Amino acid sequence: SAGLVCREGMEGYYLNRIGVCSGAGGSLLYACARQGIEALITSEVKHNAAQDALEMGIVMIDAGHYGTEILMVPAITKKLEREFPQLEILPYVQQQPLQWR
Repeated sequence: SAGLVCREGMEGYYLNRIGVCSGAGGSLLYACARQGIEALITSEVKHNAAQDALEMGIVMIDAGHYGTEILMVPAITKKLEREFPQLEILPYVQQQPLQWR
């Protein structure tokens, strides 16, 4: 499920530099900090990385693997169709595989 990790009292705070990483990007936290990234949107954040982000004042948004990766299917499909017009490209379309109740 998607989650947002940030400090209390940050409501209305504007971000200037945001990093985006589909896949597990929690490991990029320190590289992002060195580049002045104020928020990282990714698809998997381990507990320790989330705690470190809180201490460093970096907002971590865990949008889930499905939500961050399904966005690329249409773009990759179009690119493959352009590059390989002789092939029939069938994009894989799946509903959110994990349901939280």
